Amino acid sequence: ISDNGTTFDSPAVKSKTSSQSRKQRIDHSKNTYGADEVVDHFSDMNALPAGCRIIETRLVREFEHIEKVVEHRYHILRCVNAAGKIVEVYMPRDKQDLRMPGVETIKGCPATAGLLAKLITDKYQFHLPVERQVARLKMMGMDINKGTLNFWLQKAVGKLTKLMPFLKGSLLTEGSHLFCDETSEMVCVEDDETKEFHYRKKYVWGLVNLVQKCTYYLYETGSRSRKAIADFLGDFTGSMMTDGYAAYRMYTDGEPAERVQWQVCFAHVRRKFVESALVDERSQCFVNLIGNLYWIESMIKLKQLSAEETRKERKEKATSILIEFKTRLQQIADDTVTIYSESLRKAVTYALTFWKQITLYIEHGDWNIDNNTAERSMKPLAVGRKSFVGFGSHQGANLGACAYTVVETCKLNTISAYEYIKKVLTLIGDEKEDSNDYSELLPSLLTVK
Repeated sequence: ISDNGTTFDSPAVKSKTSSQSRKQRIDHSKNTYGADEVVDHFSDMNALPAGCRIIETRLVREFEHIEKVVEHRYHILRCVNAAGKIVEVYMPRDKQDLRMPGVETIKGCPATAGLLAKLITDKYQFHLPVERQVARLKMMGMDINKGTLNFWLQKAVGKLTKLMPFLKGSLLTEGSHLFCDETSEMVCVEDDETKEFHYRKKYVWGLVNLVQKCTYYLYETGSRSRKAIADFLGDFTGSMMTDGYAAYRMYTDGEPAERVQWQVCFAHVRRKFVESALVDERSQCFVNLIGNLYWIESMIKLKQLSAEETRKERKEKATSILIEFKTRLQQIADDTVTIYSESLRKAVTYALTFWKQITLYIEHGDWNIDNNTAERSMKPLAVGRKSFVGFGSHQGANLGACAYTVVETCKLNTISAYEYIKKVLTLIGDEKEDSNDYSELLPSLLTVK
């Protein structure tokens, strides 16, 4: 018996419990995850037993994954017409069969655009090595070897390289704000002296333009030099977020500095103090101050502030933290008596060296505090590196950079990389010397499913 005298098994309590139970019950028929194809299976109402009355129709969903390779064989008739000329004719026997033999997507390659798009996305989006793709295709009854599959991939991605000049143009739109980073790749190259081939560490640059929704990977010859990135950017005018790597210091003075505002990542500053805090606890105060700056950034995101509102919020709340931060940095830099760890000294020097560049973000509401956008763009290459080690040549590395560019740009535009590549392979010409304008085929403009 409860305090108010009601028994727990009274009708009133039972009714309330039953009502609560009904509210918590989930109708699984309303759950859907989406599918490429929906097949409805209806009940035959005329087959009901006599006297049976329908109360309602309940929907039960099942999801099935079907993966198979289909070989289409067209029996084309070679005929001699009335004029004595040999012609080829295909007329389907089944009048419901609307499929016609298509023009080869790749000359000499029997794979359709759909299969080629599948191979490209499996390798460069889902990081499936060619060996595993061969094994999977064999499970589906397709007897193909690694060399043939590599040839198909090489030719298909080679077609996509015709998009690269137009993607570069979109990336380097005047006035854009770029995020830039670089990562290493193992590439098989020839030794100049011994003429033997060895895997050597080379570099891929990654650049992201969030406004134009474009991600671009640059390899060329795998150089990490200042000349490599300077030649690529050319006379680009805008702003760029990077780390403190020496190659970017060309934007500190002279004509390049007039064209490009150089911003340095605050996360790299924080990383140096976090590493220093492991051996010198006096670094922790800097970690805490940077944490306060990031707290302001997280609040800005939660409030979904505009660029101008963001700028005012940063000015109001971050300025005092940055003043304290620099004061503490300068105190350690000027102190020649107290013994500080080498890691803390290096972290302080790094922060003071790039102080102007790391604090630029408070003047621009549409800029980020760190270079995490570019750091994330490096992740697909890192995962791929673990899956298939590296590239067999400079040509292979350039093709890989192209494939990653197309796939990651599709992801940035929230469209299916598979559907995009499948469609665009049929629209790009097969000629080696191709002067066509493919600017309308960029992922940001082409409509796909």
